[in-house]
Order: sequence, then structure tokens, then C-alpha cells
Amino acid sequence: RGYGTEEFTHQAVAALVAAGAADVAMGLRAVADRFGLGFVGLGWETYALAARADLVEGLAARLLAEAAPLLAAMPGYAPAEG
Repeated sequence: RGYGTEEFTHQAVAALVAAGAADVAMGLRAVADRFGLGFVGLGWETYALAARADLVEGLAARLLAEAAPLLAAMPGYAPAEG
């Protein structure tokens, strides 16, 4: 069920599965946990943040450093080492 349905957010996909409108879907562990769904990891992705050079040394770098513990606390996320 749900094969012909297309959604644009992980939240919407998880809501469909939780409501029984789809059997399985691709999504994030944190969202699956929020909806009480099972999760089978298929792989890891690495994301990088691009910013203007004048922001990297200042506010943006500080905010990223402060966000790392928050990311680490979310299921399925891990900040890069170093």
C-alpha cells in the first residue's frame, strides 16, 4: 500500500505509515522514532555546510559547535569527528 503516493517530507511519509496508508517508506530514524515506527538502517550519508568565508570564523562556527551535542542526541545523527 502507498506505492503510488508521493510525499515531500520525512514527517509526512512517517505519518502515512503510522496511519496505515503505506506499509514501508524511506525516512529518517529520528522521525520514525517520533511516530513509534520500526526502523531498518540502509546506510549513512555525510552532509557538509557551506557558508560565506567571513561567517565561518565567527557566529556560524560558534553556532555549529553548540549544535553538535544536540545532533548527537538525535537518533540517527552524529556530528563529524574533528
